[in-house]
Amino acid sequence: MLEHVNRKQVASHYGVSLPTVDGWVRKGCPFVTRGSKGAEWAFDLAAVQNWVARYWSRPLQVVTPKGLQSFNTTEKAEVVRALGHVIQHCGATIAGMAVKAGATIPVAYAIDQMASVRLAEIAESYLEGRGVAGISLIETFTSRETEADWSTLAQSVGATFDEDACESYLHETGHFSPTADN
Repeated sequence: MLEHVNRKQVASHYGVSLPTVDGWVRKGCPFVTRGSKGAEWAFDLAAVQNWVARYWSRPLQVVTPKGLQSFNTTEKAEVVRALGHVIQHCGATIAGMAVKAGATIPVAYAIDQMASVRLAEIAESYLEGRGVAGISLIETFTSRETEADWSTLAQSVGATFDEDACESYLHETGHFSPTADN
């Protein structure tokens, strides 16, 4: 489900002024509904987030769900982006590999979720050890658009994708958030 916000909420989310949001729109920031007399602007926050990440953030900043996070060096911001890129793509890669190796869709789904969460925990711990705390790599860099295409994967092995059944299986395993001991 899309989260639609108005112009003022976009400005507040990013800590910018309303004229800045207007400038973003002139530069191509996506919107759902253009505002007019009696009608508010509507923005898909995820689409704005993606646009800001591509066109507006600076070398020392990373776009997070809570707005822009600044770093004291470009290298720290780049390391966060690099780890985020790995986390963003690892789930779909792992899912495809698991299905190719013969895993059922629920098992592949569970492996995808568990591995993604664990890899993010490892990366976040690495970052914290280097003075970069408070980054949630999964929240910041993953979205529905970057997840595995479960319906297509299921079809490729003659199955169907039932997200509720996969979620149930995942939680039944008791290992949703694996630890280094697992």
